[in-house]
This record gives sequence, structure tokens and C-alpha cells, in this order.
Amino acid sequence: MHASFLVVFFSIGFCQNAVPQAVIAQATQGSQSTEMIENRRDSIQIRTIADIKSKVQDAHTRLRNVKIVYESRTKDHLSSKPPEIGFWLRSISVKGIMRRFSRELCGRDDANLFDTNRYTSLYKNDAWNLYYPLARHYEKSIKLTKHDSTLKVRNEAFIESLSWWPPDDSSQPPELPDRPFYLLQVLEKCQCKLENYEECFDGVWCAVVIDPGRDRILIDPDTGTLRRRILTSAKHSRPVMEYRLMAYSEILPKLFLPRVIERVSFSEVDGSKMSTSVFVVRDYLVNQLTDGHFQIDPEPGTLVIDRDTDEHSHIPGGFDLLDQVSSRARLVVPFSSATLVKPPEGPSALFLTGVIATGCVSGALLRNLLLSVLRWRFGRAVNA
Repeated sequence: MHASFLVVFFSIGFCQNAVPQAVIAQATQGSQSTEMIENRRDSIQIRTIADIKSKVQDAHTRLRNVKIVYESRTKDHLSSKPPEIGFWLRSISVKGIMRRFSRELCGRDDANLFDTNRYTSLYKNDAWNLYYPLARHYEKSIKLTKHDSTLKVRNEAFIESLSWWPPDDSSQPPELPDRPFYLLQVLEKCQCKLENYEECFDGVWCAVVIDPGRDRILIDPDTGTLRRRILTSAKHSRPVMEYRLMAYSEILPKLFLPRVIERVSFSEVDGSKMSTSVFVVRDYLVNQLTDGHFQIDPEPGTLVIDRDTDEHSHIPGGFDLLDQVSSRARLVVPFSSATLVKPPEGPSALFLTGVIATGCVSGALLRNLLLSVLRWRFGRAVNA
């Protein structure tokens, strides 16, 4: 298993049941060990790999499409910097081959001022599009649907952690360099064996499935749900990823999904912990998505870039953008001066600080507005 591949590969009726704070706190602290909890008992029922696979397949088939809205927090164990304030609010929608993903920064006072990385991405057979609403900037492509960059949304982190590949997606699930990754493919294609004991995790007695030297998986034999998984580097015989899925809820009859997921990455060289991500679900929307959900409607004034032809066009309108830029600049300049940098002394220096900050925030947005004015004035397309 190669670290470079892991970087790329691992890079809703609404359900709002409260997640126990103790569960979140425990997950946020991270795993105490990569070893399974030493809470074992002999299997009380004779089962086979085929039995487990049948349960997993039934569980995965019940989930046809889903929208998941969740909070994501990550701790970098290799950095000496204090953890960043706030969290990412993410949304991932999946139906067949289609994916729609968005994220925005939350939980901090300056989130709405400086979150220029807010975006929505869309993947379909004939589309790999990205939209940045703050800058009203929209990129689209057909050719790039075959590019590895689509893994970021096709194999989005929450879906990866579930190890669930949509039953209506006929495309080939992403794989690790030396073996399958997704759970059903692992049970079908790998030399898995079922241990003759069970282990308790998150209060549930689980069947233990082993792909020797590569995978160790805890599965609830009654619901067919994945509970815990440790991926091991065959080359270095060390764990490289661990998934802990907790606080399951019955979203629909006989369809269970986790409310909390902990995802830990390790160095395959020395086994040290590299990062811990904790996902806390806010909402599920299950088996209700329509094809119309998988589209992006850019706002008036948006600059549209076709990455296949390098052609630029512009969605008419967007004059309201000027007021938004002006209001945003008024907020950003004092906030920047008061909390981010010490402003230079003297009225002229303070004025210069305001001009620079305003220009940084407003430049891209005013460019879009200018294109809109030119197109309105001359009545034809204006390229950037």
C-alpha cells in the first residue's frame, strides 16, 4: 500500500436524534490503541463468511441513495500548532453514479468573512463541475470526469468510512493498489476468514472477519453493519487506517446508520498516528433523492469557465453583487485590523491597510460584475 495513493484515496426523512456527548468526547480524544478491545467471547452461533456477506449485502441494498450532512473536525498529530477553531460543515449526496458535495466553515466568528474555500462540486457521467458561490465562479468539464481528482467526491470520506458503494452505481469502485477496498468487494474477492470468537465494540457483539495481514473487520452479524475496521500495510505489516463507526440509529426499518465516525490515519513507515478526523452527523435523508438534486444553479453574475475548451462566459445580471462586496469590505477591514494584524500607525497607513484588504476581498467579485456590465452594454459575449 502506497502512502501517495492513500492521500488521494482517503483525501435524508431527516433524522435528528441527539448524539450522546460522551460518545463525541470519546471519539474526539482518538483511539487509545490500534488493537481491538480485549472483550471477547466464543461465538454463540455457528456462522460462515457467506452468512456475513449475505447480511452485509442486504444492509447495503436497503440504502439506495442518501444525503448526509455532518460536522468534520480533524486533528493533525504531526503539527505542533494548536487545533484550529471551528469545523467544516459538509454535505454529501449519493445516487447511482452521481455525487454532490459541499462544505463551508462554521463555528468561528470570522467564518462568514474569510471562508473563501466554500464550494459545491458535482459529479455525473457527463459532468465534473465546481462552484464557488462567494466569488461567483463556476468551472465545468466533461473530459475531467475520468480524472483521479473525481475520487475526492466519488470516494468522499464519509462514504469511504461506511465502506458502502451505491447498489445502483455500475462503475468500478475505487481499489487499493493491491486489493479491493469496499466491504462487499473485500468479502467477495479476498481470502477472508471468520474467527471463532466475537468482540464487543460500542456495546455490540461483533463477528470478526480477517483478511490475513491486510484487513481486520468487525461486523454486527444481526444488522450487517460495519462497526470497526483496521487496514494494514502488507509491505510494512503496520496499520495505516482505522475506522470506528458508533452510535448507530435505525433511520428506516432495518436500515441502520452511524451518528459518529472516527477515522484515523497512521504512518506506514513507523506506525505513528498522523491524523484523527471525527464526523458527527446532523441529518440523514435516505432513499428520497431525485435526479434534480444533482445539479448546480449558479447565481446571476457568475463567471463560467469551460475547462475543456478554455472558453469563458458570463451569466447575465449580478448587480446586487456590488452591494454585497461593499458590505463585506466594511466588515472585513475592521475585523482584520482588530484581530488578525496590528495596523500601522497614522491615518494614511490605516487608510492603506483598508484599501489593500478591500481590494483582496473585492477583486474577483468586481471582475465578474465588470464582465456583466460590458456584456449588457455591448450586447455580446465578453471573454475574460
